[in-house]
Amino acid sequence: MMPVIFLGSFHLILLQDIRAKICNFIGNICRYSHYFYEVLLQHDLISDAIKCCKDVDKNVRKFACFAVGNAGFHNDRLYEHLRPCVPLLVDLLRDSEEKTRANAAGALGNFVRNSSALTKDLIKHGALQELLNVVENDTGDVNPYFKKHFILTFLYRQTLQEESLYSLLVTCA
Repeated sequence: MMPVIFLGSFHLILLQDIRAKICNFIGNICRYSHYFYEVLLQHDLISDAIKCCKDVDKNVRKFACFAVGNAGFHNDRLYEHLRPCVPLLVDLLRDSEEKTRANAAGALGNFVRNSSALTKDLIKHGALQELLNVVENDTGDVNPYFKKHFILTFLYRQTLQEESLYSLLVTCA
């Protein structure tokens, strides 16, 4: 059994640098393995990371996107727990911070990587349209790989669900 430092409700910590570092830590422990997913759930750290996506501090938002994105990378185990952050990530595609936009785009791409469990939420909250806007208009540093990966995977998942690609594009236009 691994020792765990309890960080309960870290989104309430007053120092934004500490909130940002905790989000960065969560993102890093999820970066290469799903090993810590259950520990994160057990201590409600995913929920706190999602709350940090709404933080007033740009660095906290940036690292919160990194954390939730990596929490959805290796498998779909946390998708249901990550569902509440879909509208937040869509909104963060318009954030003033370039790296936050890149991390939000990457997170949304990860949310269609392993299953279609969040596809309807992504449609409902306009993720595809917003990402297309980023592709067309973003002059910043948002990695084109993340944007293209998300769009192609999203469209592929849609066709697997027997929804017409045409109707999806018409809905997003």
